[in-house]
Amino acid sequence: MSRVSVVAGKERIETVTEALNKIREDIQPGRINDKSVFIKPNLVSVSRLLAVTHVDAVRAVIDFIQDFNPARIIIAEGTSDIFKAYENFGYDALAREYDNIQLLDVNNDDLGEIQLLTMTGEERAVRFSKTALDADFTISVARAKTHDHTKCTLVIKNMQGCIPRKEQVWAHGDSREYHEGPIPMSYKSNCILSRNIVTIAQKVKLDLGIIDGIEAMEGNGPGGGDPVDLGVVVASADVVAAEAVMAEIMGFNHREVAHIYYADKIGFGTGKLENIEVLGERIEDVRKPVKPHRNYYESQVDWRKYAENILT
Repeated sequence: MSRVSVVAGKERIETVTEALNKIREDIQPGRINDKSVFIKPNLVSVSRLLAVTHVDAVRAVIDFIQDFNPARIIIAEGTSDIFKAYENFGYDALAREYDNIQLLDVNNDDLGEIQLLTMTGEERAVRFSKTALDADFTISVARAKTHDHTKCTLVIKNMQGCIPRKEQVWAHGDSREYHEGPIPMSYKSNCILSRNIVTIAQKVKLDLGIIDGIEAMEGNGPGGGDPVDLGVVVASADVVAAEAVMAEIMGFNHREVAHIYYADKIGFGTGKLENIEVLGERIEDVRKPVKPHRNYYESQVDWRKYAENILT
């Protein structure tokens, strides 16, 4: 049974630390000791704090991971002007404070390839951060946000940022003409995106997920939504289980979030609450349904009608 910690709090470093300590025994020290650790925050904006992973959440993760003696920690993202984002949100200070931390722009990284599904039903080789592919231990740290294609964007969707910006459209399966086309095509593209982000998480062997919901985003996420205080942090060595729990806290039926459903179906992680042990707060005690994206009822809720041969 997968274990997920749910900790309520207002102070970010303290709450993230407590959430991680509750699952400490699920971390394999040998995977980290004298090895490379890859941390992926979500920095989709260079100017709006609400849209990004707060640096204090990452700082708490770093301090926790340092107990396991990593050789180096790489923080990476693929935003268009990532070093501006690092500066604006305080990530540059991390590289100055810790001797073993490197800040990386995925767009300038050595690149490998991953195979992603396209709208034609065929796979395509898409360039992907080689540093992420080669890391010994991979962590995703994300703010809980609503999304215009996946209902919610948490730790799995976050890993899409390891694709260079110019190629990220291929996570959606094809060019923008499909992505922004008629509703049935949008549903199909959303289903392909849901499958592809799980493929990405599998490929990088995502080891640990931390979802910061102290101040989350509702409405028109992932960039233009409004603040909502969920007041919780969720953490797990099973990122699918972490997503299932946070989806429920946000008011979404976790079995109706396409990528969680698919990840559970193929055995990548645990996507059913009955197979998850929740440590800390009970889901029902901290559940706070959020306002979904404005296109939620138009192009997200009926994904199962278009999922044949993609997610089913």
